[in-house]
Amino acid sequence: MEEEMKRVLTLFKLDLGLTSTARDDYFISMIEACCKELEKKFKLNIKETEDLMMLCDYATWRYRHRINGEDMPRNLMDRIRNRSIRGRLRSGTFS
Repeated sequence: MEEEMKRVLTLFKLDLGLTSTARDDYFISMIEACCKELEKKFKLNIKETEDLMMLCDYATWRYRHRINGEDMPRNLMDRIRNRSIRGRLRSGTFS
């Protein structure tokens, strides 16, 4: 899991255009918190590229809109909802 979190951090910083490591501890904590939030909805497997990118996109959105409380983009909401449904279908708990 450690290696995948480093990949998420790298993608997160690339998306934000950051190269400094000064805030990495804060970013890692934020990414981990976002991971826990998503895992309340479905089992996140960041070894899968789709889940890794969803975590990165969600964490990036949370970082950019942490103060103004802007609504989540529709495409990100749809991806999270679809992933949640797919996870429930696979586990047989969809009702």
